[in-house]
Amino acid sequence: GATLTIEAGVTLAFAAGTGLTVGEWKAAKLIVQGTDEKPVTFTAAGDKVAGSWRGLRLLDNADRSKLEGAVVEFAGSDDEASVVLGDVDGVILSGGTIRGSKSVGLQAPGNAAYTVTATTFEAIGTAAIRTSLKGGAGVGSGNVFPKDATGVVQIDGGAYGKALHWKAIGTPWVVLGTLGFDGEGGAPATWSIEAGNTVRFAPEGRLAIGEWRPATLVLKGTKEAPIVLEALAGTEPGSWPGVKVHDKGTLTAEYVTIAHAGSETAGLETTDGAKVALSSVTIKQSKVGLLAAPASTFSAFENNSFEACAPAVKAAIGILGQLGAGNRYGDGRIVIENGGLDLASAVTWKKQDTVVEFTNTAALNSSVTFEAGSR
Repeated sequence: GATLTIEAGVTLAFAAGTGLTVGEWKAAKLIVQGTDEKPVTFTAAGDKVAGSWRGLRLLDNADRSKLEGAVVEFAGSDDEASVVLGDVDGVILSGGTIRGSKSVGLQAPGNAAYTVTATTFEAIGTAAIRTSLKGGAGVGSGNVFPKDATGVVQIDGGAYGKALHWKAIGTPWVVLGTLGFDGEGGAPATWSIEAGNTVRFAPEGRLAIGEWRPATLVLKGTKEAPIVLEALAGTEPGSWPGVKVHDKGTLTAEYVTIAHAGSETAGLETTDGAKVALSSVTIKQSKVGLLAAPASTFSAFENNSFEACAPAVKAAIGILGQLGAGNRYGDGRIVIENGGLDLASAVTWKKQDTVVEFTNTAALNSSVTFEAGSR
């Protein structure tokens, strides 16, 4: 296909209603060779105000286009970003600036495979970047975002089923709908999110892991840089649905905070068959902290904290033996909803820092040891 190369220092000015489209019908490539000293500038021919021209569109056949040192300014519309990517592969944006956007700076929906690094976003209308669950992996390091509400990366609702990694980007992610993560073609998949990320959820936003095929979510924060999952708007319990680990799902979480969730069930819900490891996780200001199905498996449950959750944990009796040490429940209780426990071997219930409340008669058909101080 054809290649358009633009050398350093060139300025292109576009009249109202015009723009540059690459790769709409046939294979084509745009190569921008700007530098810090001599950027390539795409600007308005008329008034230098947001939305004065359409912007850049690198569509499905613009694979391996490369924009280095490109300044895109005063472009876009209420419905279209300043820079729009189709289902491209291998597109790179680096060392440039997107400013004066009417709405979104960079939009990369669907299956776009791209990277954006060391790019500055300024005077953005609604959001610096809007992309998909898969597209989140393309947001790299060194980007500079506005410090106001527009300095976010919006994620559209949708599903994905291959290996995925979200880097620490220094600005919040905003999830606009349900994100479903399931393995693809029978192969399990792992999605990891780096320490220090904040993910905010709109009222319709939620995470569903392993509903249809095997999938793992790894949230590994640190004490200094936890991962925060919280509501976009409102701090009341139930401001977003929460995280749900299904029967084919695995969740590993360390130094993670889940806040303001539980509009449907709980901040964190597990179904029968879910596999979960929680260490130093905080669930706060949620209608129910943890709702655990009887056949959930907790390989780790220690040093977790529940704040302003009523109850902190709601579970079947078999979950009690999987709760480890060092957990704190605030004013919340552990509520046990059914009464049967029939295990192949003896079990010890570790002391928990709250009252365990049984809603009906507990039938213990196994040897159970209560640690001293249990209530």
